[in-house]
Order: sequence, then structure tokens, then C-alpha cells
Amino acid sequence: MINGTLCIPAEAGFDYLALLVKDSAVLPSYRVIHVNGLNFRNAGAGIVQELAYTMSMVCEYLSQLTARGIDPVFAASRIRLGFGTGSEYFMEIAKLRASRILWPVIIKGFIDDNSDIPEAVIHCETTGWNKTIYDPYVNMLRTQTEAMSSVIGGADSLTVSPFNSAFSKPEEFAERIARNQQLILREEAFFDKTADPSAGSYYIGNLTNLVAEQAWKLFLEVEAKGGFLSVLKEGIIQERVEERAGKHKDDILNGRELVLGVNHFPDPNEMIALSLFEALVAESNMKADDLTVRPLRLSRGALDAEKSRAEEAVSQERNNTKPGTGH
Repeated sequence: MINGTLCIPAEAGFDYLALLVKDSAVLPSYRVIHVNGLNFRNAGAGIVQELAYTMSMVCEYLSQLTARGIDPVFAASRIRLGFGTGSEYFMEIAKLRASRILWPVIIKGFIDDNSDIPEAVIHCETTGWNKTIYDPYVNMLRTQTEAMSSVIGGADSLTVSPFNSAFSKPEEFAERIARNQQLILREEAFFDKTADPSAGSYYIGNLTNLVAEQAWKLFLEVEAKGGFLSVLKEGIIQERVEERAGKHKDDILNGRELVLGVNHFPDPNEMIALSLFEALVAESNMKADDLTVRPLRLSRGALDAEKSRAEEAVSQERNNTKPGTGH
């Protein structure tokens, strides 16, 4: 999905995965399949899209594994859900809660009895889509609220990405801060003391139902077209995600969507080399040979706006004028 091709045919990959799942029987609590919905968010997908396509991937894995003789309940017990967490605080909480509603519904479609369904195990990771190169320390605020919504939403495990991971290799300071952000939530905010802190909230409950309903509609749409793999090969998922991503990039570029430090309260004296943005754009537009499917391009929402601001600064410097504000 990300590279556009696999090192082996998809069917051979599923055969290998089936053997891996069978071998994992000696490890009762070990989840060997990580369904990575983070990729959808880092390509610009919305919350409903991320949830629906992630659940469609779950259905695809279950379908492929059961076709290879693996019990569906056992197969489900080998799967871990992975989601990206962005800045939409309450919606992110609702998304995680909605995933626990859809999880058993999908699994029940593969079983004929009243077998106990394994609970969903969820891993969250802060997204790269909403991070910025300009005023990068603001990314710490973004990842902190994202970590909070992940825990409140019921994540079982969490990765807080370093604040500069979107544009450079994180150094020791950035990695230490990212680790400490989780420790603050546990040791100082006591987020580990309550099992379900959002339970009983009418607002979050209502949002949860809305997200679950909309994601289920999109999930059924994918299934009606042949399932996740078929829709991916047709490029439908990529097209819809890129359409949404393009709109948000355009809104940020034109100031209709505000991003702190980029087009909202920018530091007019902050100068960043244009070559950095050109390299990031070139990397995101890389094309591989012998593609099996159209790749899902990972990017950042503010990339075009930041590149435009850097180009403006270069132009003004050449004309010996004072750098503008980036608007």
C-alpha cells in the first residue's frame, strides 16, 4: 500500500502469514499481525476513513486466514489494531471507542456459534500529518494532546513520536522528551488510575455513535466492491484519501485552515532552507518500477504552505526586502 509493490506475490505473503499465526499458538497473548491504520492518517485521511479502511483490512486478514484453515476466533486473537492520533481531540477519543464497537461485529460475521470474541487490542501513535517544520516545538503540544486522547479513548499501548521526526532523524533530546510526555500523563496526571475516563460522557458517547455509523457505511461500501484488497488494487482508497488530503493542503496554503507557527502567528524571522522542502516534496513524489498498486503517498498537511513560505523568503532576500509573515 505504501510502496506500491511487495517483495513476494500477495498470495505467498498470506500463506506465510498463516504459518506465522499457527506457530504463534504457543504464545497465547501475542498479537503477530499489526493492522496499521496510521498510514491512512499520515496520507491525509479523515477519522472516518481511517477507521473504515482499518476495519476493512481486518476483514481482509480474517478472510485470507480462515480460507487457509485457521479458526476465525483464533485469527482475531492474533490481530492488533493500530491507529494514528491527530489533533481532533474528542473525535480521536470517539474513534477509538467506535473501533471497539465495530470489532466484534466484523468478527461475528466469520463465526456460526456463540464463541467468545477476543477483545480488541489497540496501539496508537501520534501522526506526522499535522506536524510542522516551522516553529517545531509546537509539535510537542500537538503530540501531548494526541497522547491524552489516545489514553482517554482506551488505547492499550502508545507511541509518542519525537517532535522533529517529520523532517529529521530525532536526536537524544527529542526522543527523551517524547518518552517523558507519556510519563507525565502517568506519573503526574494519573491517567493510569481510571479504566475508562470518558465513560458516561453524553458528548463523547454521541460522537462515538456517529463515527461508528459513518465508518460502518464506508466499510460496507468497500466490502460491496470486493473487499479491501480489490478496492486497493483499483486505486479507490488512494484516490479518496488523496482527494481529502489535497483539499486540506490547499486550505492551509490559502489560509482557510490555520496552523500555528506556519500561517497563524508565524515568526517572521524564522528562516529554513528551501532545499529541505524541495527534498521532502521530491521524496513524496518518488515513483517505483513495476508497481502492483497505486501507492498511498505519505505527507504532511502544512508541507505546501511551508514550501511556499520558504520560497517567499528566498525571493524577498534576493530583492533585499524584509521577510514577510508567510501569509
